[in-house]
Amino acid sequence: MDIKDIVCVFDFDKTLVSVEGLDLLAEVSLSGSPHKERIVNAIVQITEQGMNGTLSFEESLKRRFSLINPTMRDLCETRKKLTTLISPSIRRNKSFFQLNKERIYIVSGGFKEFILPVAKELGLREDHVYANTMTVDEKGMITGFDLTNPLTKDQGKVHVVRSLHKQNIVVIGDGYTDAHIKVMGAARWFIAFTEHITREHVVRKADSIISDFDEFAFTIRKYNN
Repeated sequence: MDIKDIVCVFDFDKTLVSVEGLDLLAEVSLSGSPHKERIVNAIVQITEQGMNGTLSFEESLKRRFSLINPTMRDLCETRKKLTTLISPSIRRNKSFFQLNKERIYIVSGGFKEFILPVAKELGLREDHVYANTMTVDEKGMITGFDLTNPLTKDQGKVHVVRSLHKQNIVVIGDGYTDAHIKVMGAARWFIAFTEHITREHVVRKADSIISDFDEFAFTIRKYNN
């Protein structure tokens, strides 16, 4: 199958970028706090439980966000940092994203507020980014996140990918929620992206495994109609 015949759905954290965006926001917002190391470690552990499927994504998101008290300034700093943390192999293949932007989507349990600058850097369409959104009060303070967004839920990614109504979808990501899209029949293939982390129970569900994005085109051409 040729690349032009597929629709690519990318995860964001530890796929398009080398870190977990919410973990980075925590580090930024807790800068200077005497409890920073303890809280950040707790958030990282909760993140891994969610990515490994041992904790529901909804509960993981709620627990992590409750440990962070980010300001708009923290969010702005996180945005800037993330644009410098685009995965090396993704950045090397930036032209792929620019040339194929009509068939590329980002579906993430992270937050649109810090995903959009990276999408723009890669030349992707803003309306092809599906992610959670933060809530802000009348004073411009971050108060939490929109609980009505389907991506706060365990089956959120499956729901969003189905709603695209596309054929020949390949999901590229590192986590349980990415693999689950294929398991639930919302995508034709799942490619485990291991440039930054390898989760054994996730790669076992993969049709292919790529250690960096340089391998993507070759991998897709192996698939038959």
